[in-house]
Amino acid sequence: MGKDLYEHFPQAKEVFDKAGAILKFDLKKLCFEGPQEELSTTNNSQPAILTASIAALRAFEASPLYGQYTPKFSLGLVWASIRRLWPRAALHLKTHSPRPQTRRIYGRRLEKKSRKMACVMGMEMKTVEDLCKGFGCEIANLNCPGQVIVSGKTNNIELFASFAKDKGAKRVLMLDVSGRSTRRL
Repeated sequence: MGKDLYEHFPQAKEVFDKAGAILKFDLKKLCFEGPQEELSTTNNSQPAILTASIAALRAFEASPLYGQYTPKFSLGLVWASIRRLWPRAALHLKTHSPRPQTRRIYGRRLEKKSRKMACVMGMEMKTVEDLCKGFGCEIANLNCPGQVIVSGKTNNIELFASFAKDKGAKRVLMLDVSGRSTRRL
């Protein structure tokens, strides 16, 4: 993740190097070489996604296309909200990377808990809400109309998923997350 950016754009290289120094672990090795299982854990994937996103933005800003296609707005969820502020220089890598670092440390504690998330597709929001109440789950995210992310204890989510399929969901996809919590840090 991000290796081509790092190798071809000095601006991206600088972002990866700074992030690794601030986070005090070899983020670039993890992003470029894996292993995938370790990169996929929430406490690693969040700072990696943030760093790769900023590196891509810096590479884009340095390209001749930037003047022709300057972003006017962007949308995002959770960590993407940090990324979308970046173009306006509202945040700086040095001052805001400790939050991903805090997420890494806190995430280690969360990984011990047995929680899961599932993406429910093709089901009315009201039906998802009602099912959540019955299974002790909660809505974690609204991706778009007809696509809702639900979180809860592993057993509850698994029961919820099978019941949602029976109640008409077109698809229920278990998400590969390791933090297992929707609680904000």
